[in-house]
Amino acid sequence: MTGATARLALRVRPAPFEPGWALFNRLALRHDCDSRLEFAQQVPLVDRTDFVLQMERGHRFHDIARLSDVALETLIFNSITPTADGSVLAGELVGRSGNRAVTCDYARVCPECLQADMDSREGPVACRPWRRSWWDVAKISSCPRHGRVLLGTCPSCRHGFHRSHLSPAQCECGYRFLAERTERVGVAARIGDAYLVGRLGAGPRITHSFLDTLTFADAAEIMQWVGSVSRWGRSVVSWSRQRPAERTRTMAAGFAVCENFPCRFEDMLDKMLAACPSKRLTPVGVYGKLQLWLGLSTNAALDPVRDAVRAHVIKHVPITAGTMLFRKHALEGDLTSLGGIARLCGVSPERVATVAAALDLIRPLPRNSKGTVVPKSLEAPLLAFFKETCDAREAGRHLGITHQLLKDLIAREILPRAFSLGGQTIPACYRIDELDRFLVALHRNAPLVDIPPPGSATILRAVRICYRSSGAIVEGLLHGQIEAVARLRGESGVAQILVDTDAVSAGLKYEDDPAFMLMPEAARYLGVTIPTVARLKWFGRLSVDSKQTSLRKMPALRREEVEAFGMRFVCAAELAKMLSKPTHAVRIHQQLRKAGLKPAIIGSRKLQPFYDRQRAEQIIRKVYRNRMPPIAAET
Repeated sequence: MTGATARLALRVRPAPFEPGWALFNRLALRHDCDSRLEFAQQVPLVDRTDFVLQMERGHRFHDIARLSDVALETLIFNSITPTADGSVLAGELVGRSGNRAVTCDYARVCPECLQADMDSREGPVACRPWRRSWWDVAKISSCPRHGRVLLGTCPSCRHGFHRSHLSPAQCECGYRFLAERTERVGVAARIGDAYLVGRLGAGPRITHSFLDTLTFADAAEIMQWVGSVSRWGRSVVSWSRQRPAERTRTMAAGFAVCENFPCRFEDMLDKMLAACPSKRLTPVGVYGKLQLWLGLSTNAALDPVRDAVRAHVIKHVPITAGTMLFRKHALEGDLTSLGGIARLCGVSPERVATVAAALDLIRPLPRNSKGTVVPKSLEAPLLAFFKETCDAREAGRHLGITHQLLKDLIAREILPRAFSLGGQTIPACYRIDELDRFLVALHRNAPLVDIPPPGSATILRAVRICYRSSGAIVEGLLHGQIEAVARLRGESGVAQILVDTDAVSAGLKYEDDPAFMLMPEAARYLGVTIPTVARLKWFGRLSVDSKQTSLRKMPALRREEVEAFGMRFVCAAELAKMLSKPTHAVRIHQQLRKAGLKPAIIGSRKLQPFYDRQRAEQIIRKVYRNRMPPIAAET
């Protein structure tokens, strides 16, 4: 044929419910073409760009109508076409997704329909109609005329059928489908498929009080899921794992359960509840994948099913803080649980129960009370209360102190361990306004500065300079023993307070036990690093004991041993500090080695070398006599 032909002779007898792509396939076969693409290249088209691909996706039917003299409306009505809402067939919305597999790839065969077409038609066998419109809908698995399940793959090579195949009489592997006989399904078992076929106009229309109010896609989805739950309970066998005959029976079961909705549906839920053991009495344990499906889907058409399941949960399943339904917390109208309020407030359910009882909102409850159902009106007062309060760690962050210092302040009774509310004590809970008043009591609105005044330091720095604990400094500020000289701009909480280091040393008593010395203090006393003190302890030069602090027992060194060690040995760094003009410790090492003095304690990677103090000081005095302090030079 030539491209100058304005209209193509049909030369095939039109078949009822034949999609546009099927008609195009038969035309290609009738005109001795091996593929649709070859046929599309021979016929006159308005635009050849991606014609086959566009036709597979439900477009370009106007070219087929012009060539074959078949009404465009008829082709569109018989074909699955994509729209903004989904895929449409015969005026019914058969799918909500724009899945290309549903539009152009999926195909199944009824061997008896194929044989009947070949027996009743004239012309070459290969180009006779062999498909029906209901074969294109994935939820229909049986032939409504012959009662056999549809064949979707070749029984020999398991190759799936596609609409791009021009003739289904024989597979590419050579297997002929005409001799195949699939499983026959009874009339009652295929009532679901018959209902869907009737809605497409290819069979008798079956009325249904509930499904008729839904679109085709929603009705098919509800029949599939409800039927699966009716047959297998909470452990539903997935649709992809069901054989075609099982799918047909599943749709029939869903059709039957949805009749007289929701009565028969509630009977099914009652059976699921009776089959569930008491220890698994939760929506997930009772309804399984049914409630998961209702939770994953956002389709508003499923709301009647959701409402029926929710009413059944409220009536029969205990509601607790962990009760989940449709991937959300299962709440009964204006009721909630203490666990739900606890998650809303960001605290534990026990804390919510204690505060609610102290505020006379509920009666006192046992410890494990997170599942207690309470009125939803409790959310507002409890949420307002917890917005004004905080726990211990949040209090530490608000004050700008560590958790260890917070425990020290509690041990000194500067901060309360618990505050009273309604005659009950709520441990480790602080009001934010009280913490703000505590900060004001510490700094007494001292002026803000950008640079610390001379002789002042932050509390953390004053701890290292004055050898006073941070708890003692905070207590001194609170009791008026010392005063804050300024506040450092850019900081917050206790970290912004600046104190006079001389006033701290003079006004606060040294609290440490005189018989013991902590490792940092011992390191400062010997002029070495903390790892060096640790190695001396490891080698047995210093013995370890423990001392009781205000918080706990801590490892400590005996002061007399440390002082005796310092009187006997000295490190190069300490000798370097003795000079009026301090020099580097390396120079001291060089001078001592030049004088022939060997270390009494040999150094290592984590241990500084120590020399005999008397001999080392004599050598340094001789070398740096003019740089020694007057008192040290005379001795």
